[in-house]
Amino acid sequence: MKITLFYNAKILVYKDLLPYRGNMTRVSVEMPGRCFADESCLSHSYFVDSMIVADQKILKLGTEKSLRMFLKSDDIKSYIKSEKPDYCEINLAGQFVMPGFVDCHEHPILLSHCLEEISCLPPDVTSIEELKSRVAEERERLIANGVRPGENDKWIIGWGCDEGKYPEKRLPTRGDLDEACPDFPVTLVRTCEHIRCCNSLALKMAGVDENTENPDGGEIGRDEKGIPNGILYENARNLIAEILPHSDREHEVMLIKKLGDMLTRHGVTSVCEMGNLSSKDNHFIYYDAVKKGLKQNISLFYMWEFYKDKPEFEIKEEHKYLEQQVHVAGFKLIGDGSFSGHTAWTDIPYLGTEEYGISTCSDELLDSAIDFCRKNNLQISIHAMGRRAIDRFVERLYKEEPWSVEPNAENFNKLRSNDSTFSTWEIPHARIEHVTEPSERAIKMAAERGIAIATQPIFIFSEIESYQKNLGDARLKTTYPIRRLIDRGCFVGLSTDAPATAWSDPANPWVNIKAAVTRKAYNGVDTGQKHRISLEEAILLYTKNSAIIAGLPNRGCIAEGYYADFQILNENPFEKDIEKIEELMPEKVYISGEEVL
Repeated sequence: MKITLFYNAKILVYKDLLPYRGNMTRVSVEMPGRCFADESCLSHSYFVDSMIVADQKILKLGTEKSLRMFLKSDDIKSYIKSEKPDYCEINLAGQFVMPGFVDCHEHPILLSHCLEEISCLPPDVTSIEELKSRVAEERERLIANGVRPGENDKWIIGWGCDEGKYPEKRLPTRGDLDEACPDFPVTLVRTCEHIRCCNSLALKMAGVDENTENPDGGEIGRDEKGIPNGILYENARNLIAEILPHSDREHEVMLIKKLGDMLTRHGVTSVCEMGNLSSKDNHFIYYDAVKKGLKQNISLFYMWEFYKDKPEFEIKEEHKYLEQQVHVAGFKLIGDGSFSGHTAWTDIPYLGTEEYGISTCSDELLDSAIDFCRKNNLQISIHAMGRRAIDRFVERLYKEEPWSVEPNAENFNKLRSNDSTFSTWEIPHARIEHVTEPSERAIKMAAERGIAIATQPIFIFSEIESYQKNLGDARLKTTYPIRRLIDRGCFVGLSTDAPATAWSDPANPWVNIKAAVTRKAYNGVDTGQKHRISLEEAILLYTKNSAIIAGLPNRGCIAEGYYADFQILNENPFEKDIEKIEELMPEKVYISGEEVL
C-alpha cells in the first residue's frame, strides 16, 4: 500500500459534500485544520495545509501536526493492517491545490478528431477565402501523398465554422467548397455542431438533391431555385454523418489517448462523453484507450435517436457500475438547435426576423427515452437552449417521479428528503443541457424536481458576434442566467461542450470560468453583469457539482474517502488577475492517487 503525506500546501476543501444549490439548505461536514487567515473571503470553501493519500483515495485532511500524529496512532495501524506501507512525504512549499476539473458536458471523440482535422477558427482561419485556401491546401496534400480522388473514400473534414468571425458574415456554401475542392467530398461542421457545410460531391454521396425532402427536425438549405446550397441544419446534418468513413479502432484509441494527455495538461480529471452525432458506439474504444494509458474517468452517454429502434440493444449492469473508470451514465436527446446557429427553439423571434428556431424531438422519441432510462436506472439528458424547448422538457420531466440511476438502488429512498421541494439524492435522474433562455416557471420546476442543469457560459464569451446578431445586446445579457439559477435552488454544473465552441482551445476550463465570473465576451462586450458568479462558485460548479451531474459521486472534491483527483497549480487563482486567469496551468495532476502530470 502506498501512503503519501502532502504537507505545507494551500488545499481547497469544500464545506459541504452535498451539491451546491445556492440559497437552499445544505448539510455541513466537519472542517478540520483551518489554517489560513484569508479564508474569510470564501463562503463555501476553506483551506487545510496537509492531506494523506492512501492508494487511490484521500484518507485524512488537516494540519501537518495533526496528520503526523494520526500516522503514529492506532487508527492508521488498523487501516493498513498487516501490510507494510510504501510511505513518502511531499513538501508542496505553499502551492495551491484544488480538485481536478470535471467537464460534465464534452464530446471527447469529436474533440479528438479535431486534432487532425481542419480548424475553421481564428487565428487559423479568419474569412471564407482563407477557409477555401485551407480546403484547397488539404486537397493538394492528399494528392501529394498519392491519394487519388474517388479512392479510399477519403473526405476533407473541418470543424469550428463560425460566420460571426468571418467578414462575409455567412457560412460557406457548396459553391465555395466546390471552388476549393470539386473532387474530394468536403464537410465542415459549424462551431455549434448542429450545422454542416458540404460541397456538391458530399451532397451527391448522401443522396441529397432538389427532390430530397427535409427530414423530421431538420432542414436542407436551398437557394432561390430550390437547389440545395450545401448547408444542412439540425437533423439534416445526419444525412452526412451516417456516411462518413470511420477510422479504424486502433487509430481512434490513439486519438483518445492523445486527447487525454491534453486534458490532463488542463487539469481535467473526469469527462462526460455526451454522445456521437452518428450511430457509432464508442463505449469499447474508451476501454481500449484505458489499456493504452488513458487516465481520465469517463461517464458515457448514448444518443437515443440512434438506438430507439434497436430492441436488441442493452446496457449491461456491469457497464453502469459508477466506481469503474469508464461507465455508461445514460441517454441523450437533442431537443432544438443553437442560438448562434439561429436554430434554438424559442418564444421570441430572432432579431429582425419572424423565425423561432427548430424543434428536433418528437413526443414519441421523448416518451420512449424516458421509459428506457427509468427501466434501466439511467440518466436522461436533453439538449434544450431555447425557452420553448426548455419549458417543454422541464414540464414533461416534472410529471415523472425521480428514479434511481444507480444499479443497486436499495438505499435510494433513504436518500430522499421529506421536503418535496428539495431532493438530496446525489445523482440526478434527469439533466438539461445548455439552458440558455429559461423561463421562471422552468427554473422553479427544475429546482423542485432535482433536474440538473449543465450550462456553458463560454458560448456567449466566444460566439458573441452571432449572439449580438441573432438576439441583440439587451437580450443576450439575459442568457445563461447562472446567478439566478443558483439563487432559485437549481443544481448547476459548468462545462465546455468542446469542440462545439468557437474557441481555438475549447477544452480549457479557465476560459469558461472567466466567462462566468466576468460576464464579458472575449472582445470585452458586456454579456450581463447581474448573472456573474464568484470565482469560488465557478470552481465549485466545475468540480463538485459537475462530478455529481456526471454520475461520479466520489470525485470532484478533496474530501476524506473521495478519490484523490487533484491538481497543483502554478499560481493561486484567488490571487490571479481574473482577466488573465486562462493562463493558469497545473504543475502536477493526480487521478485516483496516481501522478499523471
